[in-house]
Amino acid sequence: MEVTPDIAVFKLHLNARNKSESLSIQDLTVVSNNVLTKLKELGYPEKEITLNDYSVVANYEYVGDKAKRNGYRATQNLTVKTRLSKEIILKTLKAFSTEDARQTYITYNSVCSDSLQKAVEKKLIEHAITDASEKASIIATSLKVKLAQVQQVFYEVNEGYGSGNGAGGVDYYANSSGKSMNEMDLVNETYFTIEKETFIKSVRIDFGIEQNKP
Repeated sequence: MEVTPDIAVFKLHLNARNKSESLSIQDLTVVSNNVLTKLKELGYPEKEITLNDYSVVANYEYVGDKAKRNGYRATQNLTVKTRLSKEIILKTLKAFSTEDARQTYITYNSVCSDSLQKAVEKKLIEHAITDASEKASIIATSLKVKLAQVQQVFYEVNEGYGSGNGAGGVDYYANSSGKSMNEMDLVNETYFTIEKETFIKSVRIDFGIEQNKP
């Protein structure tokens, strides 16, 4: 069964570099605050935003075979989960398309919520049981036997998977000049669809059988 996901997941990757650890942290704080302000302006409530994967590391460049420290790099990732629609995807991607990708870039993916997965699973099991019962009746008729009571029922849960590559994910990075794409580039160069996910449930039913009386 193919299902259209109902949750959009955006990941914002933030970077800041400077000559000292404290300055790189200060710069990252500025970048982070700017991103959070923009997300608030887009209408995202705090409960949909998660801050994670914070780190500060020394940055090195290689001269020949020797590594030379040239400052520090502070990074942080933000995850935004919200209801999925093409309008929301375009609005969010366009809002961050003018950011300097050396400091901020955005990716997105689409997933099915727990409630949608449970609803799909229930429907699949019902269909699978009906299908298995119908096939069992055909086999019983061919063998000239009669189906008795159901002895056991087993079902196998298979995870959903995208019908396309990356479920419509799009990445934005700086081009060779270090600037990110502008909105016109975004409109002209972004090709994506909200990919459907496929869910499969395998059901096995063990029936008792009775020989037809002559």
